[in-house]
Amino acid sequence: MSGYCKKCGALLIKNATFCHFCITSAMMVQTAAQVQSEAQAQPVVPTAQPYHASNTKQKPIWLMPFIAAASLIMAIIISVIVYEDGTRSVIEDPFADVGPLVIELPSVEVPLAEEAPGTEEYPVAEEDPDDEDTETIERGTFTDFPVIVGEGTDFPLNAMISIPDNATGKVPAVVLVHGDGVFDMDEEIFGNKPFRDIAEYLASYGIAVIRYDKRNFKHAKKMEEMFNGGITAGETVIEDVLLALELIKNDPRVDEDRVFMLGHSFGGYIAPRIHIENGVFAGIISYAGTPLSYVDRAYYKVMDDIAIMPEGKEKEDEYEKWKNWDVEYRYYLYNTPDDELKSETWGEYPLYFFKDLENHPIPDYVMEATIPFLIIQGLDDFAVDVVHDYTAWQELFEGRDNATFKLYEGLNHFLFPSQGYEYEDWEKEYGAPGYTDEQVLADIVEWIYSN
Repeated sequence: MSGYCKKCGALLIKNATFCHFCITSAMMVQTAAQVQSEAQAQPVVPTAQPYHASNTKQKPIWLMPFIAAASLIMAIIISVIVYEDGTRSVIEDPFADVGPLVIELPSVEVPLAEEAPGTEEYPVAEEDPDDEDTETIERGTFTDFPVIVGEGTDFPLNAMISIPDNATGKVPAVVLVHGDGVFDMDEEIFGNKPFRDIAEYLASYGIAVIRYDKRNFKHAKKMEEMFNGGITAGETVIEDVLLALELIKNDPRVDEDRVFMLGHSFGGYIAPRIHIENGVFAGIISYAGTPLSYVDRAYYKVMDDIAIMPEGKEKEDEYEKWKNWDVEYRYYLYNTPDDELKSETWGEYPLYFFKDLENHPIPDYVMEATIPFLIIQGLDDFAVDVVHDYTAWQELFEGRDNATFKLYEGLNHFLFPSQGYEYEDWEKEYGAPGYTDEQVLADIVEWIYSN
């Protein structure tokens, strides 16, 4: 049965023969890249028995930061599902029996986050009344055409192509890519429809848009049966993006050389990978996305919480306990048999899904990309933040000229006006009736026409 380490107090995995925290092997001081390289070259058989969710309601302590961060990102998105017949279902928080990892704010010798800087350091996007480009774009009408993405495949998806009326010549186009969760083509959440907002605005300014139901919106059960835990970003997102791209590029009214990808949240994260692996987009719009992996984001969340703890021994102990968590977690992913990772599920995905993400680091794709990027984020976004995520984008494009950055004051993760709530009250934040900020949409139109 599970127990606690006498030295550091960490919860041990069932039947473990060593502690995952205070182990003194060189593994704990290696970089994540070294761990990954060695694990792939010569896989290590774990000495501990694999942890299964069915064994006990307690989760291994080294998983707790990941659960806390992943539950924030995923549970707030998947908690409300709208089915095709219009009914709604509220899903219970999958981590309700665990609760978030609660560690109050640290000040140890580690590069920890400070409070998000104001607009002096990160200039906020403002409307330019003298911009000649925007003055030449006139708003018009458009028509929605229902289509099927993936028609004839195992996972056909209802979709919509919005085409500008009375366009002269072929028009540019955008493929919309969802964030984490179970979404229809409008990415509806609490009655708000950000993807419909984007599609209608862009189409009214001469840009075709294709949006479609996310695969798990209609086919979740079939996906589970077919992939049996072996699901990756390919099956959940990438395959359908490419099918939607093919559909819109084959439309005779669309300029096939000017098709852009707008990815929201996880869609903005995975967009560079989709482009580099397939090389088919004219540009990428990261819409409240991040280049950081789930492991890194979870690690930063824990470090940020430790950073605000009162000075003293408790704070120092917490830092010592968690400082190598990211390495430990990656070690577990790379040294646990895939069949076991496929059976361990947190939130919407099995751990095998996250191993696949770790095997495809987004910064590598970003550094390889030469197409233009538009990085959009709201200053009041608590799902991704300025200190870690927005800054990570800036660092990746430092010294390069193919990225435009737009930071908007007072907007949240959906680029709606923020209601001022923190992540504990995400339902109130995202549940307030809203519409995508018009300046954001105008800036997207201008950027597309300039590229």
